Amino acid sequence: MDVRIPAVAGRDSIVAAYGMEFERRRLFPRIALIPESVVVVGMIAIERGRYDETLASRDESLRVREIGKYVSVARRGDDGRWRLATSIFNRDAPP
Repeated sequence: MDVRIPAVAGRDSIVAAYGMEFERRRLFPRIALIPESVVVVGMIAIERGRYDETLASRDESLRVREIGKYVSVARRGDDGRWRLATSIFNRDAPP
């Protein structure tokens, strides 16, 4: 969950919330996720890691780098596929 948007739940709500956020953006993300640990217990997986994100304007004239950490929880469905259940992240430094 980003600090700029309220918590949302459910696939449709998440897609809509992030869709609105991306429409407002003037900078576009390129992100690398660096997993540091993954723990699987039954049908639940917890991943903790770091991210390195570059936000750039369409013409690349403005670039901002953001480094931080995240925790994500996934659930395995009856079909065997893993689906993100919740995720939270924050920056290492102030914006």
